[in-house]
Amino acid sequence: MLFACAARPVLVFLTAYRRDEWSLLYELIDSELGRYAWAMMWLSSLCDFVLSYWFGLALVVGVRTYRELRDEKLRASWLRDEWTHSRLQALRMQLNPHFLFNTLNAAVALVRSDASAAEQILVRLGDLLRRTFRDGGSEQVLLASEAEFVRQYLEIQSLRFTDRLKFEVEVPRELERALVPGLLLQPLAENAVVHGVRNESDVVLVRVSARRERSDLVMEVANTASAHALLESRREGVGLGATRERLRTLFGDAQELSLSTRADGSVVARVRIPFIQAPAGRGA
Repeated sequence: MLFACAARPVLVFLTAYRRDEWSLLYELIDSELGRYAWAMMWLSSLCDFVLSYWFGLALVVGVRTYRELRDEKLRASWLRDEWTHSRLQALRMQLNPHFLFNTLNAAVALVRSDASAAEQILVRLGDLLRRTFRDGGSEQVLLASEAEFVRQYLEIQSLRFTDRLKFEVEVPRELERALVPGLLLQPLAENAVVHGVRNESDVVLVRVSARRERSDLVMEVANTASAHALLESRREGVGLGATRERLRTLFGDAQELSLSTRADGSVVARVRIPFIQAPAGRGA
């Protein structure tokens, strides 16, 4: 209010000072209408400049609020990204010890009965661990790299179960540069092996495949276990549970992890995620 009332009189005074025309100001003050003229000046100043003041104030507050909201949004986005990264790392850390301990147990079981196979398992386990540590900083890896990882894992399991376990890993060349979460297929392959060879008389074939369906990447891990094994495999352990949580954290509702049976009796774990091609120049 003080600004609005004083604005026009101050402007009149500054104009007279700049032009050095004080006589007009004196006449305005000494005239019979001087008091009325000053009252009208203050009234018009109040009406005109109070609107200008509030408009300017609203503009300043609006700009400040916009900046605060923008900064808050950036902070929230950063915190959300950090939370997601931490959660994914925690889920991945659940998978690493689980995978390591299971493989070590497989080697220990063969130490006395087949020392040579146990030695090969440990050597190949070392290779897998090096690959895991190398890719540990990347949440997503090339499908070709993930397929090679699961192939090495199945080779270790074939040393353990000898002639009872066969496997195939088929990834079309045009899909090798698709990005997938690291350690995605290994828990599914492990689940297929564990439930597939539960019956000691069965010979199990584990088949890992991938295909593209429109904008999605579909990966399947199938095993020739009996239908009864499906009921067992639905009881999610650490591996499947952590994998499901990772997919939900990474892709939200744009993902799917399901278990089903085919007409031939095989059990299939199917993963559907958005197809994302790795940029040129990115290595495995």
